[in-house]
Amino acid sequence: MFRQRADGVFEFVTGRIEEWTGVSAQEWRDGKVALWELVHEGDWPAYAQFSVRAQRSKGHKRDGETTNGDDDAGDGPAISFRVRNRSTGRITRIVERRRTIRAGGGAIIGFHGVWTDVTAQSLAARRMELTLWHAAFAQITSGAAHDLNNKLTGILSFSDLYLEQAGPDHPFHAGLTTIKQTAQQASHMLHRLAAMVSARPGKRELIDLNHLISGTVDFLRSVVSSRIQIDRNLHPEPMPLYVDPARLQRLLLELAVEAAARMPERGVLSINTARQRDGAEGDTGDTLRLTLMDEGHEIPKLSSWRGPAGLESGETGPANAMDQLIAFTSELDGSVAIDSTRAGTRIEITFPAADMSAPPAEPKPMRPWILVETDDADSLAWLLDELRRRHITAVIASNGIEPQLDPDHFAWDAVLLHVAATATPELLRSVRARKIPAIVYLAGGDVTDLDPMLVGDCAVAMPPDLPRGRVVEKIVGYLGGDA
Repeated sequence: MFRQRADGVFEFVTGRIEEWTGVSAQEWRDGKVALWELVHEGDWPAYAQFSVRAQRSKGHKRDGETTNGDDDAGDGPAISFRVRNRSTGRITRIVERRRTIRAGGGAIIGFHGVWTDVTAQSLAARRMELTLWHAAFAQITSGAAHDLNNKLTGILSFSDLYLEQAGPDHPFHAGLTTIKQTAQQASHMLHRLAAMVSARPGKRELIDLNHLISGTVDFLRSVVSSRIQIDRNLHPEPMPLYVDPARLQRLLLELAVEAAARMPERGVLSINTARQRDGAEGDTGDTLRLTLMDEGHEIPKLSSWRGPAGLESGETGPANAMDQLIAFTSELDGSVAIDSTRAGTRIEITFPAADMSAPPAEPKPMRPWILVETDDADSLAWLLDELRRRHITAVIASNGIEPQLDPDHFAWDAVLLHVAATATPELLRSVRARKIPAIVYLAGGDVTDLDPMLVGDCAVAMPPDLPRGRVVEKIVGYLGGDA
C-alpha cells in the first residue's frame, strides 16, 4: 500500500516495496528515487498514460487536506506493469490500483494505491498460452504438410507421364526433369517436417547419432537462411546412443536456429561428431562427443560455462534451450561445456556410448539439482564433494541468491541454506515464497533459535554440530541421490 502526494513523492509506503524494487521504504519517502527510473522501459509510456487517467478520475473528496493509509484503492483504475529491482535486476510484474484524493474544491491532494505481485500468475498464463499455441501450430503444420504433399504427388505423377512421352532429345526433357527433382526434394522435406511434428518425446531407443545429425543438418539447410553455411564432419564409425531421439532432435534444431539468429549477416555453423575410445575394445566406456560451433555474437552471461558436474558459475546461467540441454544431458550422465566470445560460441556435448553387446538399461532418473547459499564456501567444500559423488549437482550462488531463484532461470529441486540462524528466516521466506523446498544446515546458532513455523516449512533442518555423516544422509535421503 502507498500514499502519494500530487507531486509524486510517497508520503507512506509499506516495506514490501523494497523486495520488488531494491529501494527501501525510507528512500521512497525521502524522494531519493523516481518511480519512472524503475518501471520497465517497455511499460513506462502506458504507465504515464495511466497516471494521467487517474488524475482525471472523479476520485474521493475530502473536506480537509489530511489523509491516512487505510483507504481502499480497490475501486480505482488499474494497470499491469513491470518494475526492475535496482540491486539485482530482477523483474517483477505488478498490478497497481489507485484512487485519486481530492480536496473539497476538487483540487488533487494525492493518491492512495495498492501494488500486487502477479509475476507467478503472469508466467503461468504465458506458459499456458505458449503450450496451447504450440499444440495448435503442430496440428496446423501437420495438416498443411499433408495437403502440400498431396499436391506435390500430382506434380510428380504428371512429370513422370510427360517424361515418358518426351524422349531425352525433346526440348522439354531437361525442364521436366528439373520439375520432378524439385518436387521430390520438397516432398522429402515435408515428410521430415511431418515426422518431426508428429514425433512424441518420452521414449528412448538405440540410435546412431551420426544418422540423426545427418537428417537434422539436411532439414536445417532447407529452413535456415542461405547466408548461413552449415558444415558437418561426422565420425566415420557408428555412434551408438540410447536416447529419446525426438527430444534430442528438437534441442539440436533450437540450438542451431538460435546460432543462426546470432549471425544476422552471414556465418558458418559447424556440427561435428567424434568418438573417444576409453577401452581397449568394444563400446563399453566409450564417449561420444557432439560439437556445435558458430561465428555469431557472444551469448550474454555465458562466456565460459561447464556442467553439470562441478558447476561453479557465478552467472545467472544459461536459459531456454541451454537449460533444457543441461537437464537432458544430465539424465544421460553426459556433460556440457560452453565457451562464448565475440568470435563465436562453441557448445560441446558428451554422452556415454551405448553398449551394443547388452540390452539398453532402464533410463536413469534425472539427477537432483540444488542451489547453495553459504557465507563460507570453503567450510562447505566437503559436503559439496560428497553430494556430487552421489550424483547430486550442487551450484554455489554468488552475488546473492535472489536472481537465481527466478523460475525463468532454472527449476531447482531444493535450496540449501548454510548461514547463521539470524540470517536464515529472511532467506527461508524468500525461498518458500517460490515454492522451492528448503534444506537448512545452520552455520551458527541452533535450530531452536528459529521460529517453529519456519522450521516446519523446511524439508530438512540441521544444527551446525550434527555429524557430517548424518548431514549427508539426511540430504541424500530427501533428494534421492545415490547412497
